Amino acid sequence: MFNASLEMYQNVKLEFKSTVFRRKFGTPAQEALGGYGLFEYVFKGKGNLSMLLIGNSHATHIIQDVRTVFYDQYKELTMFAIAMCVPIYTQQDFSRGNSILEQPCSEYDEAVLRLIQYKKPDILFINFYWGLLNPPALNNYTTAQNDQMIADFQFGLDRLSRYTKLIYFGMPHLQFDFFVADELAKRMWQGASIKNKS
Repeated sequence: MFNASLEMYQNVKLEFKSTVFRRKFGTPAQEALGGYGLFEYVFKGKGNLSMLLIGNSHATHIIQDVRTVFYDQYKELTMFAIAMCVPIYTQQDFSRGNSILEQPCSEYDEAVLRLIQYKKPDILFINFYWGLLNPPALNNYTTAQNDQMIADFQFGLDRLSRYTKLIYFGMPHLQFDFFVADELAKRMWQGASIKNKS
């Protein structure tokens, strides 16, 4: 059994017991750049606020900026993220029903809740790839008022918001029908306008 926990919190139990987690995600010591893994960091600053960043690998995209920009505001900045998992519980989380990801991601959801309950951060940053919440929350057949995914997401958000003063969401990582970087490079190489669809 794999047992990864945040050592800096002896009073809160944050464990992942899944052998799938070990095989798929590795361990904190093996978090190679660009690889899957559990990302856990604590930074000390000059301020008096506590800040927590949760998410998947996209949380790592903003940690250095958060660390630098808010250095004078936080006393402690903690990052707790795991690749490929959505940090807010939703019944339609893409990992649910996926035998490789379901157990470690549901364990991460619960570990996030326990960590937030324990730390009660002044500011909670949430940054993850929204495309993992497939299918898109709104489509031609649903509205915001009757969409189950939005209701589930709101439930998860309400659950976390009881223990923090402010929640900040990173920009949504929009989904497209094609890979934007590939399409842009191809059009530039061909000398085609990037304004036209065809």
